[in-house]
Amino acid sequence: MNEVMAIKNKDDIEKVGNFLSKHYSEVVSDAWAFGLQVSLRVSDLLSIKFSDIEKGVLKVTAQKTDKTQRIQLNKKALAILERRSKGSDEYLFQSKSNRAKAMNKPLTRQTLSKALKEASIQIGTDINTHSMRKTWGYWTYKATNNIALVQKSLQHSSTAHTLRYIGIDQDELDNVYSSIEI
Repeated sequence: MNEVMAIKNKDDIEKVGNFLSKHYSEVVSDAWAFGLQVSLRVSDLLSIKFSDIEKGVLKVTAQKTDKTQRIQLNKKALAILERRSKGSDEYLFQSKSNRAKAMNKPLTRQTLSKALKEASIQIGTDINTHSMRKTWGYWTYKATNNIALVQKSLQHSSTAHTLRYIGIDQDELDNVYSSIEI
């Protein structure tokens, strides 16, 4: 299995969103779009309940680390939240399958993974459920140039791990060395 990287081209991000909107349910498309706005692992993303969000702030306890995270939602995330809150669902990304509907279950990781795998094939880029988190980290680093901030957001223990995780690779280091003159 290939290691997926962050999506470093905004056109590809849009293409994935368009593919999911066209070929999958709104809940799958919204999970992708919301996942790009927050720094959560997919297990934490899919388990968000409406009760976890108050006044535009999402409070989540990471399943992997048991650390609590407070995330101020941006405009895109709030728009998705508003659209998704129109029903009577318990989960932000509640499954609409017949079996899960009666039991109030969230969208499964497998469903989202299958959709992203198909999008990956159609778009010609390697993506999976980690791509949302990695892409968020990559674009946040590019916007802020603050690796400590990204590291803390992703709850990583080292900046080296964070840099590797978001795909700041040798090509980018080469570009920096060749373009900066002091």
